[in-house]
Amino acid sequence: MNVKLKKILAMILSVCLVFSGLTFFKGMETNAADKGDDTMNILFIGNSMTYYNTLCSVVEGLANHYGHKVKCTAATNGGYTLIRNAKADNVITAIQKGGYDKVIIQDIVGSFDADNHMEGVQTITEMIKQYSPDAKIYSYEPWPTKDSILGENSKLPYFTYYYIKAAKKYCNGVAPAGEAFYDMYKTEGKDYYCTDGKHPMPLGTFVSATSVFYTIFPEEAQKTFSGDDYTYVTNLIHKNIAYVGASNTEVYDNDELNKISQYSYTRAHQVNEVIEANTTYTSVAGEYVDADAEVNPDELEPITGSDVDRSIFEATENIAKGCSVVASSEKNDKAANVTDGKLGTRWESEWNVDPQWLYVDLGSVKNINKVGFSWEGAYAKRYYVQISNNATDWKTVAAVKATSAKTVQITLDKTYSARYVRMYGTRRGLDAYGYSMYEMGVWEAKEVPTTETTTTVDVTTEAPTTKAPTTVVPTTEAPTTEAPTTEAPTTAEATTEAPTTEAPTTTEPTTESPTTEAPTTAKPTTETPITEATTTTKNIQNASTEIGTETTVGPTVKITPAKVKVKKVARKAKGTKAKISLKKVKGATGYVVKISTSKKFKKKTTITKNVKLTTFTLKKLKKNKKYYIKVRAVRKTGKTKVYGLWSKPKRI
Repeated sequence: MNVKLKKILAMILSVCLVFSGLTFFKGMETNAADKGDDTMNILFIGNSMTYYNTLCSVVEGLANHYGHKVKCTAATNGGYTLIRNAKADNVITAIQKGGYDKVIIQDIVGSFDADNHMEGVQTITEMIKQYSPDAKIYSYEPWPTKDSILGENSKLPYFTYYYIKAAKKYCNGVAPAGEAFYDMYKTEGKDYYCTDGKHPMPLGTFVSATSVFYTIFPEEAQKTFSGDDYTYVTNLIHKNIAYVGASNTEVYDNDELNKISQYSYTRAHQVNEVIEANTTYTSVAGEYVDADAEVNPDELEPITGSDVDRSIFEATENIAKGCSVVASSEKNDKAANVTDGKLGTRWESEWNVDPQWLYVDLGSVKNINKVGFSWEGAYAKRYYVQISNNATDWKTVAAVKATSAKTVQITLDKTYSARYVRMYGTRRGLDAYGYSMYEMGVWEAKEVPTTETTTTVDVTTEAPTTKAPTTVVPTTEAPTTEAPTTEAPTTAEATTEAPTTEAPTTTEPTTESPTTEAPTTAKPTTETPITEATTTTKNIQNASTEIGTETTVGPTVKITPAKVKVKKVARKAKGTKAKISLKKVKGATGYVVKISTSKKFKKKTTITKNVKLTTFTLKKLKKNKKYYIKVRAVRKTGKTKVYGLWSKPKRI
């Protein structure tokens, strides 16, 4: 290679090294800039309640004005539920970009459904966590439509209850705009609805923006707008107006803006403190009663049953035909119509009230394996099949869901022996009405497996007390039997201490027969224990008497201990011990104690202890570990033990 060529190659190499160096340092500068960028990226996922008046831009403006470097983007689709948004291309694309610090999700308003909301929050939260694992996720709760925000049938308590429930289970918090919106609407007399009775006027969106702001920045003090702050906020609202009937030059009352700020701040803190502490919150519009609470303790998976021809209800095989019926309420059509064998007559419950129920009395204990219902247009969207032998203590044997009115037959998981069969409805298919049923059917098992021993079980599943105003048969709480535990023990131990001032008593509780207000059949005062025909002697959690090997013949009578109240829990010794005090139950011969790290007592860390005194100490608790306790009384008569209801779970 000659000298000239060598010089040329050297020059080319030098130039390459220079450009390589520039590129390298440029890359270093870019990476440094990325690491030094403290911008908070927030994604909004929702529908028109989010994009109306550009909620994300108003939130961004507020946050930046008060010193937070924020960039908000939105992926929205009008009329979409969270479940549907989870399948939308624009939402999926936005989520897959990742890198979000916070994500605000919002569900549909007009046809809000609690089951769909729970599923939607879970689905979309799981998607977000795949691409932004450190993101904090908040639900933005809007308000019901104008025709359903006030009065006894306001849907706001329903909205708030399930937004909080979903947040406790799946995400980080709730921006309760619906609660603050109600405050302004009812208390302050401010109507922020557009003419469609659903979407917000500009100040309605400002309620949402301040609710989101105080939720994602809980450390911020309550804002009052005056001077430059007032000018900035009004300009921000004007800049993002979407409603054609609104003016971008309107002068907003300063006191009104400050009221919005006050209510949004208050409700955001109240709701999110409840979520963090896992306690309860009552909506400003009233209390929502969860009709499904404790109805399905075995967590049976919902089934739909089989579509059948209506003629099966007229056939003689339907043993419910001609049987007497009791219902929680009757509006225009009687409960007895569901067993008259006529497909043109029906029962109609009170409107707008959950739960509602209806049961048939088969006259004596029967071995049954199928139950059926022929629904009118006002069908049950969710209901439970329950059985009993005394029309007081109910065992849930099937959870049923439906998407439309239909004639359905449900095959039970086994053959049960029972006298009473109940439909317990917790969710109406048509919000504006009640439950409406043409016929109810019950079918006997053709063959019942025989066993050497008979398992006697008093059914004890507790159903919430109905609020139905008429023809109400009170549903009393029933005891359950403590089966031997097979769960992995923890190190917690219980030791009893001498009681303080509670003197023992020999007074026995009296047995009262439930009062039947329904116009049809009265209930017997004695019980015939339910027999699960396919069950041998084994552990059964929902039994109210201990399982024996002798066959039970004839009716039995039990005296149930009262429900226990945990009076005091005092944790001491650096958290490794806890002193528990109970309110004494008359007639009780002891108490069963469950301790768990799970409030639902589902984890393997749940243990069971038996104590005789009302004051005792739990030992060997783990420091800084959350524990929960629940207790029930036991009364022993001869060899038979009868258990009362569990107390409410209490944190240790």
